[in-house]
Amino acid sequence: FFFQAEDGIRDFCLSRGLGDVYKRQVFNYYVFMFIVIDKRTQSSSLITCYLILFHIIFILYVASYIQVVITEPGKVPLYWGVFLDDPDQKKRRYCLICNIFKPERCHHCSVCNRCVLNMDHHCPWINNCVGFFNRKYFMLMLFYGLLTQYLAAIALSIELLQVIAEFLIKGGAVFDDIDNILIPVSLAIMLVLGFSLTLFFRFHLTLVLQNSTTIENLEKQKQTEATIEYNLSPYINWIQVFGKNWLFWPLPIVTESSTPVGDGVIWGKKPNEKIGMMESRDSEDKYGDCLLYTSDAADDLLCVDLGGRRIIKKK
Repeated sequence: FFFQAEDGIRDFCLSRGLGDVYKRQVFNYYVFMFIVIDKRTQSSSLITCYLILFHIIFILYVASYIQVVITEPGKVPLYWGVFLDDPDQKKRRYCLICNIFKPERCHHCSVCNRCVLNMDHHCPWINNCVGFFNRKYFMLMLFYGLLTQYLAAIALSIELLQVIAEFLIKGGAVFDDIDNILIPVSLAIMLVLGFSLTLFFRFHLTLVLQNSTTIENLEKQKQTEATIEYNLSPYINWIQVFGKNWLFWPLPIVTESSTPVGDGVIWGKKPNEKIGMMESRDSEDKYGDCLLYTSDAADDLLCVDLGGRRIIKKK
């Protein structure tokens, strides 16, 4: 099974990371559905509602997973660096491997062997980089993956209590039934994954709200280079990843209003003191809501719109 990426054909089913994900999910789903629910749970309206909720979230998780795997994370536009007028910037941000100028927040991935816009990290579990265009799907994958783990763990925990009760009565004979072994094993896997994913999701949610990435966070901790402040506001940072239409925030689908705000090349910054919010009404601008900052020139205001464009306006 292959999918066509812009940079060629990539085999992702034979990837070791993806194979591990498949095996864990298939095993946990088998224990949950065909042992706990099918064999040991009596049918009722409550169980039916529980299963409907679980499978809605599970389908969203699978869809998010597929999207983050097959979506191009961020290909650098061809020839964009020709228009750079800063010689130092050109020298510092030129990739000798890809032979292209790297925009701000763009990094070269040694695994994918290419430059990725707004690269967060390379994830072996999806055999792809997390970048500007697939970061939303990565966050949704973590969120829905956590919910499925929690919902399934509730059912397995209840069943494990029954296994323990049988063990206290029958002793070791209870483990003659292989199902009584698979249930605690599956629950242990879910609890370990759930705890790890909870911390992982919390970390990445903080990065999204601060408009930062894993790479930038590491650079800031090591203080290897000056960190540029891209944190405009939690809302602007959020829609930069999830798009402007809140109806599509929880859905792993591609529409014009659900795509990330901006182009991944030009970024709005917080250069100096924030003055406040304004709404541009000029017919020639049509930039919509934007943030105003003082610029380096005392007589100018710097407007950073929601698309990351910077417009100098006179006071």
